[in-house]
Amino acid sequence: MRRSKCKYTPVRNEGFPNYRPGTPDYIQWWNLQVKRCREGYKPTGGVWIPGMYYFYLNFCKVELYDPDKNRKVMDNPFYRDMDHEYMQEIYDAKKNGYGLIVLKARRKGFSFMNSGVLLHDWTFNENSESGVGAQTDNYVSDFRRKMMLSYNQLPAQLRLQVLRNREDILMSGYKEKVDGVWVEKGFLSKVHFRVMENPDAFRGTSLNYMIFEEAGEFKKLRKAYLANEECFREGAIQFGLPIIGGTSNQMSHDSEDYM
Repeated sequence: MRRSKCKYTPVRNEGFPNYRPGTPDYIQWWNLQVKRCREGYKPTGGVWIPGMYYFYLNFCKVELYDPDKNRKVMDNPFYRDMDHEYMQEIYDAKKNGYGLIVLKARRKGFSFMNSGVLLHDWTFNENSESGVGAQTDNYVSDFRRKMMLSYNQLPAQLRLQVLRNREDILMSGYKEKVDGVWVEKGFLSKVHFRVMENPDAFRGTSLNYMIFEEAGEFKKLRKAYLANEECFREGAIQFGLPIIGGTSNQMSHDSEDYM
């Protein structure tokens, strides 16, 4: 697949350096990458991009159509103005305490971008907790499939150990025996995947991000939002980011709440 070099994808452009693990050069290079993933990146002649977008562009892989092979392959996402704007809006919304409603066209990579955002939070923030909810199991499982495709393609240096990997949860960490007792250790970050037939499916959790996937398919979207508002809000303070998104031509049940 042919693509020109982009100022925001230095790792994609240059590849991974052939430093021996544990050497000063190796440690310095990876420390720089982690810093960029956490704090963002501003290349020469470009504008600053959030750390989640740097992580997504340089280390995540998504399904792309390869015309040379006439098939879908896993590769780094292309830089697109639309994606840049969306990632910046997510960063601003999380920082300033407001939510997002996203009306999108089909096959624009919305689920892969959102899975990259959750995977970034899961990878770099200890005890992070996020949720993905949809009206049907098909949408939940498809989102989870995309997120796991990206996770499995991450370089080993960024791929956290997995403590639990079930249909309903992905949790990082490991077990260690302390004084004869197995103790869960590590970041212990979580992503929950739930079908929202019951609107309050996430009640009791505290979420950095909550994705309402294919919102046009929800039977009671407004009720689902209000029932789970306490998951990302405490009084007047909104600490988490709800993202309500769906395809414009995929609205069932009249979709009055989404519209």
